[in-house]
Amino acid sequence: MLKKLIGMVLAVVLITSIFAGCGAQKEGAQKEGSDNVQKEVTLNYWAYWLWSGIKGDEKDGQPEDWHKYVLNKFTESNPKIKVNFEMIPWAGGPEKVNVAIASKTQPDVLIDSENRVKGYAARGATLAVDEFFTKEEIDGYIDKGWDSGKYAVDGKHYFVPFGFADTYLVINKTIFDEAGATNLLPNNELNTWTFDEFKTALKAVSKNGIYGFGLTAKNEQGDSNNFSFLFGFGARTFSPDLSKIVLNSPEGVKGMEFLLSLVEEKLTAPNPETQADLNELFTQKKLAIIGGAPSTEDTINADLKNGKIQGPFELARAMYPNLPGKDPVGFSNNVGVAVFKSGDADREAAAVKLAKYFGSAEIEKTIAAGGFVPFVKSAVKDAIGGSAGLKYAADTYKFMVDPGFGKLGYAEVRAAFYPELQAVFIKTKTPQQALDDFVKIATEKVAKAAEKK
Repeated sequence: MLKKLIGMVLAVVLITSIFAGCGAQKEGAQKEGSDNVQKEVTLNYWAYWLWSGIKGDEKDGQPEDWHKYVLNKFTESNPKIKVNFEMIPWAGGPEKVNVAIASKTQPDVLIDSENRVKGYAARGATLAVDEFFTKEEIDGYIDKGWDSGKYAVDGKHYFVPFGFADTYLVINKTIFDEAGATNLLPNNELNTWTFDEFKTALKAVSKNGIYGFGLTAKNEQGDSNNFSFLFGFGARTFSPDLSKIVLNSPEGVKGMEFLLSLVEEKLTAPNPETQADLNELFTQKKLAIIGGAPSTEDTINADLKNGKIQGPFELARAMYPNLPGKDPVGFSNNVGVAVFKSGDADREAAAVKLAKYFGSAEIEKTIAAGGFVPFVKSAVKDAIGGSAGLKYAADTYKFMVDPGFGKLGYAEVRAAFYPELQAVFIKTKTPQQALDDFVKIATEKVAKAAEKK
């Protein structure tokens, strides 16, 4: 009898230990990927316009349609989470977010671009989401995709990316065909070429009122176009840890000298323009090459279809030039989700759950409507379909570099560059002087941004 009693006690102890072990395992597993919501939560969701309609081709499509489509599908499967939606404008939207952060009235979730979101991380306003993602979820991103959300200063991820659009060179191949210079365009796997090859191609078509290229130096929007040339020589805006602005390196100077040579040799439109101006000149067939993205091609193809542009107008694409034997480089305009701190664990978990939903294959397949490629591997093929521009962006993403989006004050840094570029073009400063002045001014702006944090 005693033996039987001892056996029963041992059995109870053993069973209790097993369940205790299971409980500990379960708790540990929830720490990674723990976005379970235990009570009813209401989130505030802010978003900028990305495209009109759900698929982007509806005649009566509205800017909020896609956002509402995503939110409706999300709340259908997550009934405990309610979402208040607000569309904010590109003009004035960033200021609205900054005021909200300062007054502690920020949204729970914001759809925005990488450059601004990482600035919010630098201010300590957003939530690091690393602990909410499992290894399997992270492995589901394309090469380098997950780390597009990483903040270089502390190595944590404050941005949940769901789409990207590389910047690359968009070419009116018809102009080269008519000039008998098609053979000068790159024709390797990713259409890469050297600086010498690029210039030779421009020389062949810069005649009869046509210019080979157009430089953006009228406002800060030209950073991706201009920096890409400097990066092709090996320059970078910041040091790897973002602690120092280093664009005035010998490599940066060589890049500026190359841009100046394009102006001096009349291979570019005579007046530095905005990107919108260059797009207009390109559609008028006065420029052979511009800096662009998949959306650039989509717009031109739509205008050809509806008769706004008269053909023939065959498009091609290439990377920005690079040094022989070196990888090409470029920018990627990444869009995604920021989760703001609220101090409420349930709200933050619900906000992360919503942020992760944008990375689901179901939603990722819809974002090609805005000229974006999904970051999630399982959705890429279906999303890009037959779009040559999106496929090219997907193939070249691994060569994109971060110009310093994670640095607090990057917006002011990019705004400090184009006046110096103008000074080089009109020869009031040498490339070295302009870059030295840029580094000095930009460093001061970064310091002021840190003081306002």
